[in-house]
Amino acid sequence: MVRYDLRDTGESTTRPPGSPDYGGDDLVADLRGLVAVLGRGPAHVAGLSMGGALAQQLAAEHPGSVASLTLLSTTAIDPSDPAEELPGITPELEEYFEVLAERPAPADRESAFRAALADERAFGGTLPIDVDRLRAISDSVFDRSVDLAAAGNHGMLGGSESERPRLARVVAPTLVVHGTEDPLFPLEHGRSLARRIRGARLLEVPGLGHQFPPPPSWDVIVPGILRHVAAAGAPRP
Repeated sequence: MVRYDLRDTGESTTRPPGSPDYGGDDLVADLRGLVAVLGRGPAHVAGLSMGGALAQQLAAEHPGSVASLTLLSTTAIDPSDPAEELPGITPELEEYFEVLAERPAPADRESAFRAALADERAFGGTLPIDVDRLRAISDSVFDRSVDLAAAGNHGMLGGSESERPRLARVVAPTLVVHGTEDPLFPLEHGRSLARRIRGARLLEVPGLGHQFPPPPSWDVIVPGILRHVAAAGAPRP
């Protein structure tokens, strides 16, 4: 398994906060280039939230790079069907975004942890929070990040320059994983996404919010992803 840092996160290249010089298409090109450089394509690609949008675009525009697709806590990259009214962000999370807009970047481990805990409470669902585990993750992120504030640049990125419907072109076996308590993309977004990709399967996770899946959800998510990847077959050498 390979995980990588998107631009402006972790140890990857950063740009001054508020001044990204790249767009979503560039992030998709980065992902495609990574698959090529690793020399193991097509790859089993999984993406969460914005990562799910990048993965959708990769599968639609570069199908030879993708052996299977797993989309977690995300929404369709294509425009919504006018006849389909998807629910919007919850009022509580909308208020929290106003708080985030004024929150300074963490200056030390403790402030980073407090920010991570506040985010988990705002974006998470009803599954319990393992505070010690969250602190360990927060400390790791703080220690290895070049500039935590630069990650805010992702919120300034527009979508792909393409306005053409693309999900109909996805041929990779697709699993959509979505929490029943997602406050950013409520559950109907996951259901809609699964309907719009030919042959896609939907795995609804009780209590999961818009978050990296915590351990209480693993008994549902991990076997589901393993079955999905196994059914898709091993990538070509």
